Amino acid sequence: MIFNVKKTGSACAVAVALFAASWGAHATSTSATAASAAVNFKATVTDQTCTPSWDATKGVDVDFQKVSLEDLKAVGDIGSYHPFTLKLTSCKNVAGVKVTASGASDKTDSKAFANTAADQGAATNVAFVLMGGADLNTRLAPDLGEAEYKMAENATSIDMPFLAELEATGQATAGPASGAATLYMTYE
Repeated sequence: MIFNVKKTGSACAVAVALFAASWGAHATSTSATAASAAVNFKATVTDQTCTPSWDATKGVDVDFQKVSLEDLKAVGDIGSYHPFTLKLTSCKNVAGVKVTASGASDKTDSKAFANTAADQGAATNVAFVLMGGADLNTRLAPDLGEAEYKMAENATSIDMPFLAELEATGQATAGPASGAATLYMTYE
């Protein structure tokens, strides 16, 4: 048997070219019909850290218990208030903390958090107010307001006091009330 090297080499080159072309066409047709997802990475590397003393997976519950309708007759009446403190420990290179809040705003008072109780017979004309800052004089409204807390010199922990209030946005009616706010902390 005699091989013609020139013809065999040409045949191999043609076969490789056809295989490569068919592979490229297959890859193109698959990627055009396959699902895809863009993954965007973002990070800030910092040496500023603190450890929350609360369970971040459960959050913090503020229970007003029972509040009298007598205390919620008119717009702006505060039916009840509940102070609470969040503590950050093991802080490193932190001079202070700024806190902002987000959540559903009340339809009547946009600087308060809405009563989101969905039960039939839920209380109406009530909302939740959140005050913060070292003197509790900053109103943390949904996406508005910023409370500041300064670290004592050489301190490694910080107590952040807050005051939650149940406010009348009109003459309240009886029933359950609930709401939520998410607090965001930025280290200084």
